[in-house]
Amino acid sequence: MKLSNYQMIKNQVTGISRVRLNFGKDLALSIITGQGAMCTEDKPYEIAVLQNGKITNMVGVNDQQVLGYLSEDEVDCIIKKLYTLTGQEPMEIS
Repeated sequence: MKLSNYQMIKNQVTGISRVRLNFGKDLALSIITGQGAMCTEDKPYEIAVLQNGKITNMVGVNDQQVLGYLSEDEVDCIIKKLYTLTGQEPMEIS
């Protein structure tokens, strides 16, 4: 369960690459990178947790609705936390 196991899809217009991982039917993790994302070269990722399609905060996962400036290792930890909390394998949604 690592970000590298999933394919980031780049939007040619915006330059933003994204992947969405569903953990069951109600919870998802949106991961983006690129121009316009809250990121730097060494911390290139921004995430948001969605519950029933709406951005939400989850205790122990994200303390802000949108969490930026994350490394790949930090995103991997969030994926593992969501798996542990839900018991659901992440499913990639394009």
